[in-house]
Amino acid sequence: MTVQQIIDTFRTNTDQQDDLTDAEVLALAQKALDKIYAVRDWIFLTKEAAGTLDTINTEYSLPTDFANLVDNYDQNANPMTSYRMVGDARKVLYVGADYQPYPFITMAERRKHRNSNGYVYIDFRQDNFVLTKAEQTSRSYEFDYKYRPADVTVSDTPALPGNHTIVAYLMAVLWNDIDMTPKSASYRSENEYKYEQDLADLEYEDAKRKTL
Repeated sequence: MTVQQIIDTFRTNTDQQDDLTDAEVLALAQKALDKIYAVRDWIFLTKEAAGTLDTINTEYSLPTDFANLVDNYDQNANPMTSYRMVGDARKVLYVGADYQPYPFITMAERRKHRNSNGYVYIDFRQDNFVLTKAEQTSRSYEFDYKYRPADVTVSDTPALPGNHTIVAYLMAVLWNDIDMTPKSASYRSENEYKYEQDLADLEYEDAKRKTL
């Protein structure tokens, strides 16, 4: 479904034709999409960043669409050595041709590992990821992250897979909370139920895809 088709479904479901301008209803659709994107680290929003580490810099730019890191390491399949069991060890930067895992630590841990090779953290203020020590040789890197889709227009198709009616139902829930009329209140629970059903289906499909 295009965003316009989603909006048309929302207007039909809520009998709302005149209360919102085109710009307002598009903003409502965007708000609903953003809320759905934020529910979990969806596999359909997972991307890979890649580049090269040099021997001078420790700070490297994050992708412009970066939202947050996602799990990309299986400790059971390939456990890290004990000195690296810090931070969130499920999220790593892979370095070099042998994909050496550098665990992402928190900013609070950065001083503890200052000038120690093999650790990395996110500086959200600067939109950078930062090594605790520069590399001795130039090597490649890669890591997985959740990306932030660009704001939609009415002709776009959302990044969501499958049934897009979930967006229309969540729009209706959000609109019911704004409208606050007895009629809206009476439909809120039904719209919320349908949204939660669609969300459960989406989460189920996401869980299956993560095992493939």
